[in-house]
Amino acid sequence: MSSLVVTIADGGSGDGGTSTPSTTPASRSCQDVAKELDVDVSQGLSIAQISDRQKQYGRNVLENDEPESLVMKFLDQFKNPLNLLLVASGGVSVLMGHVDDAISIVVALTIVVTVAFVQEYRSEKTLDALKELVPPRARAIDAADLVPGDVVLLSTGDRIPADARLVEAIDLDVDESSLTGETHV
Repeated sequence: MSSLVVTIADGGSGDGGTSTPSTTPASRSCQDVAKELDVDVSQGLSIAQISDRQKQYGRNVLENDEPESLVMKFLDQFKNPLNLLLVASGGVSVLMGHVDDAISIVVALTIVVTVAFVQEYRSEKTLDALKELVPPRARAIDAADLVPGDVVLLSTGDRIPADARLVEAIDLDVDESSLTGETHV
């Protein structure tokens, strides 16, 4: 079993994602992070500290953005510079009278854009499914109520409920493929 010190509930850095790698909790020692968050990793936070931090940082939940239409998600694929280059190449081919080349480019572009769209769509559906899962609980505290400085104990098969700073681990392996869509070999 390993324990984690939860860092900042807004994504790990507390500054809206503008911190440099040397200042993120993951790049600093466990003792420094625990000291900054004013937490004893062997004891965790008191009920009063949890209440204060919930007021300061809010709940540990993913925000729900308004869903974008499928058509807009598909069209967003064309914002990729390489896809724009293919569109331009197809246009130039038509202007130069190379219709066969233009058709080949359009077919290739359609395949690339469709595959990217489907992959992004599946990733979003997986993330939505993850949001619906019942989060793990520690000392009868719902994962949505975690605050910076909370100590979370994890064991095999548990889901990590927040951005966290690892304090101690034995044979830890994290599967991020459900979020990134990538598998590691």
